Amino acid sequence: MKMKHSLTILSCLIVFGCANRVSTNTHSWSELKLPGLILELKDPKVEEWYLFSSNGAVAATLGEKEGAICAPLYYWRIKDGFLLITDYDKKLIEKFSLVEIRKNEIVVRRYGGESSSLSVFTTERH
Repeated sequence: MKMKHSLTILSCLIVFGCANRVSTNTHSWSELKLPGLILELKDPKVEEWYLFSSNGAVAATLGEKEGAICAPLYYWRIKDGFLLITDYDKKLIEKFSLVEIRKNEIVVRRYGGESSSLSVFTTERH
């Protein structure tokens, strides 16, 4: 009986210990200094990019490559470690969790749970 109890405790420690390490985010949005940056989705079919301004506005281009696109003006802020993009009425449009920072690229987890890679440019480059 003691052996079974010990195995149960050991299993819980392993599972919860690993889960905590995986979910820990060591990157912060402040590392990127978003004002003046453009984030562009790396996708062969979907057009999605965001240009961040220092006044909290973000110009977006959304749609399909070789198809229809739109260019709404949204608003951005950082809250509880998430990059929140909202419309004029503060309705949530997108919620990004920063997973990884690479050279000229970031990996984010989106509001729906999927991961995406985005290229990072400065406005001087465009």
